[in-house]
Amino acid sequence: MSQFRQADDESFNLDCTSAPMQEPTTNQFSEATYRTIVETQTELICRFLPDGTLTFVNAAYCRHFGASAEQLIGQNFLDLLPNGEELLVQRYLEQLAALTPEQPILMQEHRVKTAEGEIRWQQWSNRAIFAADGQLVELQAVGRDITTRKRLEIELSRSNERFELAAAAVNCLIYDWDLERGTVERTRGLLSLIGYTPEEAGIELNWWSAQIHPDDLQSIEASFQTNLATAERFCYQYRVRHKQGHYIWVEDQGRIMRNTAGDPIRVVGSTMDITHRKETEETLQLQARVLESMGEGVVMSNEIGRIVFTNPTFDRMFGYERGELLGQPVTVLSDLPPDDANQLVNDCIKTLRTQGVWAGEVLNRRKDGTSFIAGVYISALYVDGRPYWVAVQQDITERKQAETALRQSEERYRFLAESSSTLVASLDYSTTLANLARLAVPFLADFCFFDRVATEGNLQRVAWHHRDPAEQAWFAQIQQFVPSLDWQNYPVVQALRSGKASFVPHVTESWLEAITTSREHLQFMQRCRPQSWITVPLLAQQRKLGTLTFCRTDCHYCESDLRLAEELARRAALALDNAQLYHQAQDANRIKDEFLAVLSHELRSPLNPILGWSKLLQLKHQDTNLLMRGLETIERNAKLQTQLIEDLLDVARILRGKLSLNIHPVDLKSTIEAAIETVQLAAEAKSIQISTRFEPAMGLVSGDSSRLQQVVWNLLSNAVKFTPTGGRIEVRLERYECSLREAQSSTVLAELKDPASNFQLNTQNLQNYAQITVTDTGKGINPEFLPYIFDYFRQADSSTTRNFGGLGLGLAIVRHIVELHGGTVQAASRGEDQGATFIVRLPLSQTSQGLKHRSATPMTTLDHQPLQDVSILVVDDEIDSQELTTLVLQQAGAVVLTAYSADQALDILSQSAIDILVSDIGMPEVDGYMMMRQIRALPETTGIPAIALTAYAGEFNRQKALATGFQRHLAKPVDPDALIAAITTLIKEFGSVC
Repeated sequence: MSQFRQADDESFNLDCTSAPMQEPTTNQFSEATYRTIVETQTELICRFLPDGTLTFVNAAYCRHFGASAEQLIGQNFLDLLPNGEELLVQRYLEQLAALTPEQPILMQEHRVKTAEGEIRWQQWSNRAIFAADGQLVELQAVGRDITTRKRLEIELSRSNERFELAAAAVNCLIYDWDLERGTVERTRGLLSLIGYTPEEAGIELNWWSAQIHPDDLQSIEASFQTNLATAERFCYQYRVRHKQGHYIWVEDQGRIMRNTAGDPIRVVGSTMDITHRKETEETLQLQARVLESMGEGVVMSNEIGRIVFTNPTFDRMFGYERGELLGQPVTVLSDLPPDDANQLVNDCIKTLRTQGVWAGEVLNRRKDGTSFIAGVYISALYVDGRPYWVAVQQDITERKQAETALRQSEERYRFLAESSSTLVASLDYSTTLANLARLAVPFLADFCFFDRVATEGNLQRVAWHHRDPAEQAWFAQIQQFVPSLDWQNYPVVQALRSGKASFVPHVTESWLEAITTSREHLQFMQRCRPQSWITVPLLAQQRKLGTLTFCRTDCHYCESDLRLAEELARRAALALDNAQLYHQAQDANRIKDEFLAVLSHELRSPLNPILGWSKLLQLKHQDTNLLMRGLETIERNAKLQTQLIEDLLDVARILRGKLSLNIHPVDLKSTIEAAIETVQLAAEAKSIQISTRFEPAMGLVSGDSSRLQQVVWNLLSNAVKFTPTGGRIEVRLERYECSLREAQSSTVLAELKDPASNFQLNTQNLQNYAQITVTDTGKGINPEFLPYIFDYFRQADSSTTRNFGGLGLGLAIVRHIVELHGGTVQAASRGEDQGATFIVRLPLSQTSQGLKHRSATPMTTLDHQPLQDVSILVVDDEIDSQELTTLVLQQAGAVVLTAYSADQALDILSQSAIDILVSDIGMPEVDGYMMMRQIRALPETTGIPAIALTAYAGEFNRQKALATGFQRHLAKPVDPDALIAAITTLIKEFGSVC
């Protein structure tokens, strides 16, 4: 595309040298003729000497200056020039003096002043007249007025100057393309644009096209031809080559002039260097691509906080579509309350105005209402003096959550470490739990309380703490609201029953109403304002020791809080269990020492009369009454020792879980009467009256009659023992209607005491309980000892000054036997010397109606001979035991053979016909087990019924004896009736005497 230039000459000088006015000579014309000619000319004509003195002026000259010829001739024509033209005069004179015959003409333009004082421009043609010797003698000047032309030239020059200044100011080239002539004129902006002057470029059309980049030329020419045909204006951007060889970017925009026919005749336009702008655009495009690809969100707002730019990451971060945030206030991004959000924006802008940057963390809100935390860096950007705030945001929610989780984890580990130190600092559980409560508040709870399962099976609140010291005294009332174990809705009971935490993240009013037991309890909990609740059980060795309860009032617990509470409970349970084990070990050592002392006393005490009377009875000439008295004393003390040993064996079976029951329907009335008969003599000896009251049609219980008789006998024996002479004992048997709550409480207690038990509550049989009540008017029970009355080896008085004997095992055995039957036993007393009451409750059998009572085995006496002619071999290495057994069997009518060893017994068996074998187990060389294996191996003795009569009384020994080949296992010392009954039963089982 071609361009043009405007004429930028400083002046247009008319060159008159090509047609100078020719002065006529005197040889050609006369003086008169000359004057006539010059006087008629409209140009100003004058002649003057080399010094400027006028020698001739024509009429036009006179009119121009407003003076006559006489006035002008003789004056210096230089005086007619305007003031201030001294330099012009000086230069004028120098130029005139430089004329030569070869160059006699001088053209000049200058201003003159008319008679009216007007300044006008004149153009003068000066011709020098020389003498023959070449001396300048005179000059003739012809001038014409060029004021109008000069003014036009000056105006055009000024216009061109303004045009060039404007083009230079915008750093552009302006061109005028004459389409009809095919020429282009360009301003001098071409030089600053691509380094060429307009003269170098010329006016040819194709020069500019040659400078366009080859990659741009074809598309530019095609677009221009299209615009030339239809458009009025155009604008292109392309590259042109600079004179120095590199290319620059230009923007070419112009207007197409058309004639009346609509044909293009002229194009006027401008070309501007946009290289910097293109580079800036490329940089901005690159920056925009960088912004769009950034992982951080970028937002720019104006000085009043309105959003003017967001990158795609920012839009995605907040969940908005592209452009949706533009124009909105930045507060729409905040998840703070409106006042807080506005305050944050104002504080941020204040910091940006003073410091230029702001960095921090903010809580943002997405379009969908969800919140997240962002790290924000804001800087101030000034464009044309106006501030903008550019913020780079990064979602740091996960990082903050990780930091929070790490901090919380560290805090929790530190809390658990401090808790562990607290838990091992003391062996007193009350002190330990109180310290733990103070440590848990406020880290884990705003208030807490800890419950312990007491020995007697009820809940005991042992520690509590509130975060507000002013509320601590009031909060102590919480120890008054300890529901019983039958309150199933209570979280503590739920945790104890299930062995799992009771977790209520959001506490409601209805939930509080459900767990409280009274109006006062509800009001108390409402004032506590729990918002979230955790109760965790204290479990150790499958035992439930108690619970820890934690509550928040201003926030809600989460799963991590629950795990922390469970871990704390695990450590607390371990510490409490260790403390209990320590105390139990201490108590066990103390009880063991006390028990051994009591055992020694209880065993030696009956031995003394036994040995003493045995010695006396060996003397001759004893009175018959004295003899009977001695035998009764020996028998009584021997039975006492037997009972002591039986109690010890029962306890051993209980501790090993080997105490078994022979279950069948039992009539408790008969059982109670049999037990009363056993203690009747002892009661009569102390003038104690035993009264009974039996409810009729009680039905039967399912149980072991002998063990239940043992329970009643123990209770009656204690009553007789601790009731003074002349006292009273009452035994009642009645039906007890058990409520659902009591049955549930019993179930909870059973589970607490034995988590492995499968005791199931039968809600259809809640009222079918048989209740045995034994009440005496005896010594009573100290309230402090009452919770421990059913513990093993525990006695209210274990000192050497005690008034009552015994090992302290009977009531422990009673409790265990009753619980094995699915029942409960309780003790009550108003205090010492106020008597005592023991209550046993046993579930009645659902099939008790129509069942016949199975009576106890009738006692066999020695007054008749049930073993008449039965041949019995007694094997025992202990002579006294052998003689006693032989005497008992002989008095029952049996034929008895004896052996002191296994070998001797085998010899007798090989030679004699034996019906029954009664043998000891513990014998030298060959014991009873080995002997029985040999007997069973022989054909002639393999079928002999055998009874093991031994001091090895454990369940293991019984099982081993039966497995070896014995049919019965009887423990020494044996009651003669029991021995005879066992032999009689064997004879019946084997059909006849062998």
